[in-house]
Amino acid sequence: MAHKERDHPVGPALKRTFELAKRALERNQGPSRKAPELQLVEFKSAGPDWRPGKLVYPKLTYCLELAFMLRRCELERLSLDDLFVNQAKGTVTVHIRSAKKDQKAKGAKRTLGCTCTSRPSSQCPVELSAELRRALVNSGLKDPASGKVWLTSMPDGSRATKSKVVKAWAEASGCPVQGHTARRSGALRYVRAGVAVSDVTYLGRWHSDLVFRYAEEAMENRAANMVTSPPTPK
Repeated sequence: MAHKERDHPVGPALKRTFELAKRALERNQGPSRKAPELQLVEFKSAGPDWRPGKLVYPKLTYCLELAFMLRRCELERLSLDDLFVNQAKGTVTVHIRSAKKDQKAKGAKRTLGCTCTSRPSSQCPVELSAELRRALVNSGLKDPASGKVWLTSMPDGSRATKSKVVKAWAEASGCPVQGHTARRSGALRYVRAGVAVSDVTYLGRWHSDLVFRYAEEAMENRAANMVTSPPTPK
């Protein structure tokens, strides 16, 4: 390191030394810390919470983040104008205008289809998103500062902070929750359902190998020699 910090050239031998040191530091560290998993069936409360300072629609916002594997900070930036539901076509689209890895601020759109023919409507992303839209429109919530209707609105229309969002999910489910819980749980859910890892990576906009760790975890109990045709992504 002293050699490098003095701006001396880093040749192949020194590069090899750095690589060996890095591998040694990462060896036998034990299992990594993971956000607890939380699926929809574990939610105990589905109704709105109109108490001051609380997230109004905890379960519906969690459903949206779970389905699209959103980062918690991305969910907090979404307004009603970013959620498009087309029940005639059976689709829901989320417009993510800015994201953690979106350094060029290009934004991204992701679309999911109706799954009511294969699973209960209570788990369908289109039906749940439509329910969230109706609830927000009928409630008349609007942020007095920006004039926007945030998906993570509180009773006064303002946008809920990270701590309030996570706390609301924990209270509504009765389970431990972290900011990354929905993103990890969504990935596990899709991989267990047989969705290709490449499709999960695209939907979740991963730019690292973290999704492969989720895939490995989800596939540990699947018989690797039982070949089946992959289902349509849900």
